[in-house]
Amino acid sequence: MQTQNPDTLSRLLSHWRSAGVKLRPPASLQEIEAFERRAGVRLPNDMRDYLLLADGMEEFDMDADLFSFWQLSRIVPISVLLPEPHYEAYRNVPDAHHCFCFADWSINADVYSIHLLSDASKPIRFSGLGPRYLPFTSFTEFVEAYFKDANGSLI
Repeated sequence: MQTQNPDTLSRLLSHWRSAGVKLRPPASLQEIEAFERRAGVRLPNDMRDYLLLADGMEEFDMDADLFSFWQLSRIVPISVLLPEPHYEAYRNVPDAHHCFCFADWSINADVYSIHLLSDASKPIRFSGLGPRYLPFTSFTEFVEAYFKDANGSLI
């Protein structure tokens, strides 16, 4: 399992703080483990590291580019977040019940999900609305793309 690059995580939190984004206090290890038990999944180490330092942004807060990273309690499978019929194609991606939404752009104009399993050593897949698969294999890569060109890489 990949661990979060400390420089990437430090840069992420500094970026948000300097932009006036309201960060949530860190999630506890007990909260993360309870989420994993309820969902029957294991978060990748780099995503765990991130949540242990900041439990996402305050609900409905976003950065200047309209991105919002969600708190642990909002991270849910696609079928829970997008029950409407016009999201059917997105909900019907292979193994959709293991695709957990964790961030959005422009108040759900695009929603990002991570494919989680009980075995965190398995390959990770990311997707956005469409559905479209994103070329990232770790949460760290997702964050790096967010920095590089959020409007081109993620949308």
